Amino acid sequence: MGAFALNRWLGNLFLRFPYVFVSDLSRALGVGVAVTTPLLAVRELGGVVAPIGGRWVDRGHARFVLPAAGIVAGAACAGAPLLVGDGGRRSTGAIVWFTGLLLIGGAAKVVVDVGQNWWLGHRIEPNRRGRYVGLVEMTWSLAFLIGAPVVGWLGNATRLGWRGGYWTVGAALVVAAILSRRAGTTGRDRDDTGRSAPSARPPTVAPSLRRPHRFGRRYRVGLWVFFTVQPLAQMTVFAVNGDWFERQVGLSTVEVGGVMALLGLAELVGAAIALGCSDRLGALRLGRVGLAVCSLALIGGVLAGTKAVPAIALMWLFDVALEMAFVSVLPVVTDLDPSRRGAAVSRVFVLMMASRAVGSAVAGSLYQAGGFARR
Repeated sequence: MGAFALNRWLGNLFLRFPYVFVSDLSRALGVGVAVTTPLLAVRELGGVVAPIGGRWVDRGHARFVLPAAGIVAGAACAGAPLLVGDGGRRSTGAIVWFTGLLLIGGAAKVVVDVGQNWWLGHRIEPNRRGRYVGLVEMTWSLAFLIGAPVVGWLGNATRLGWRGGYWTVGAALVVAAILSRRAGTTGRDRDDTGRSAPSARPPTVAPSLRRPHRFGRRYRVGLWVFFTVQPLAQMTVFAVNGDWFERQVGLSTVEVGGVMALLGLAELVGAAIALGCSDRLGALRLGRVGLAVCSLALIGGVLAGTKAVPAIALMWLFDVALEMAFVSVLPVVTDLDPSRRGAAVSRVFVLMMASRAVGSAVAGSLYQAGGFARR
């Protein structure tokens, strides 16, 4: 679990920190934020390879897939800025290189996520799975709480500049992937043919659903809708909130890094609530409550305008509720098809990554058209 958490944390940091410092990246590429966010969104399209990863782990190859995909993700992250200059001159070749490597890295990162969720669904008992998934998902918050401030410091305190984050995170991803080699499947996970052996007591319904007989088409459709709309809404906000805090609220780069640390703490709180309550109160019920609070926080943010304290406070509340909802609902996915968990998880990841890509792509244009709130 330690190796899994380290790998997931660095992979999540790889996805997150470019959005936090999107202004620096835009200046290096010589383009505006409205162009940069779609470039970063291309990385999310790597989720289309999730079904391939799902098939690999269903066939018992997680011990190879997890480290190999992690190494590819790290190499892509470290290599992305190599041909990008600092002069702010737009170069089509550099943009294509940068975007292509991020796409490869994003695809590899998704394969790691699918493999880890397969492992948790296969090895952890249903009545404890929510806690373990919550522990792994807390690494999203640590990407903000610890990772973003470190990346911001590297850019200001060293000669590496904006590239320092990519090189540091990429190298660390490679090391973490090698460590995860020992955290794959064991002989107990395979039958005599080498394929994944079924769980000793495969569940037929998610443990957090209080009325199992209702786990039919209605809940399945609800899960597909949730994992389509929630990432779309999330990235519409998160893809540009770093630029919002810098240009509209008036924070410095270091202060933006501090705000991202606060948002990381918010996600840690949200994941902790899900960790402690989802198995007892019901995953889907907690998810509904979280989404309702998200809506109220966003409405409050519109009314608050560009005043720093209320803007940060409402974004913090939004992040708590969003993480609580997501971490609560995610463990249910592994029980959609207990005999083929990798395939079930991969289908959901395709939906999530495609939605994240769309949200990231439109975020810059929507943001430049009207910002986040009234001024």
